[in-house]
Amino acid sequence: MDNEYFPILILAAVILVAGGIFWLGAVLFGPRRANDTKGMPFEHGNVSFGTGGKRFVAGYFLTAILFLLLDITVLFIFPWAALLKSLELPAIIGMFLFLGVMGISLIYIWSKGAAEWE
Repeated sequence: MDNEYFPILILAAVILVAGGIFWLGAVLFGPRRANDTKGMPFEHGNVSFGTGGKRFVAGYFLTAILFLLLDITVLFIFPWAALLKSLELPAIIGMFLFLGVMGISLIYIWSKGAAEWE
């Protein structure tokens, strides 16, 4: 088999076989001593208390989504900036349109008060 992907196939096979051997060894030879202490819920080094129904403020999730939005913007800007001298006019116009849309969305976010933490 004279294929350039053959080493990758061998590596994938070795990984699958090794993982299967480790999993099978853990199942066959691992301890099976269940008790009440192991069955208790555990969180951050402390035994859990109360109900698990605590609600989180939507601001956490909104902050995460805004971070992803701005992070993806940076991911698009870096390659464009690295190739800026060799780009032609359509690529430059396209990036400025993209930056304009992102700027308008950032202004909208600020106007709605989503960037303020309460």
